[in-house]
Amino acid sequence: MRNEHRKLLLYLKKLERPALISELREGFQVNDRTLRRWLLTLCDEGQVEATGTNKGRRYRIATPQEADPRIEDETLDALQQALLREAIRDAACGQTLSLLLTERIRTLLPAPARGGFVAGTLQRLQTMTAEDAESLGIPPIVFKYWQQQQSDTENSAIGPPNS
Repeated sequence: MRNEHRKLLLYLKKLERPALISELREGFQVNDRTLRRWLLTLCDEGQVEATGTNKGRRYRIATPQEADPRIEDETLDALQQALLREAIRDAACGQTLSLLLTERIRTLLPAPARGGFVAGTLQRLQTMTAEDAESLGIPPIVFKYWQQQQSDTENSAIGPPNS
């Protein structure tokens, strides 16, 4: 854990109540964007809970029951399979695959359960074969199209060869 995150957690503990960004800003010499990024990381780790929206969003230390959910491995595997099907069928239209998966997982799983789930899902996707895709119910034509999209994206990221 980064030193800034520790300091932010200590500051939230001292407040003993949910705090607005404007209240947290007083304890740190950083801009709101940096503070929000730190808070998002702590929320993803399950150490901080956010409530409300926009300017009314408040942050507090997560309570133990919120920080320790029990999710069965079978449930996580089923969720991972569903996400893989969704990602491939959508061919990550307009978004990077990791962003697409991260956003979907953030809406479906409580923060502490996410852990290495995104990384594991991406790894499974990178090593997926046509047979794996078919076992997930993805038609071969859709999987081939998805592979071509991924190949085109990688090739365009590399750029044209030097002349």
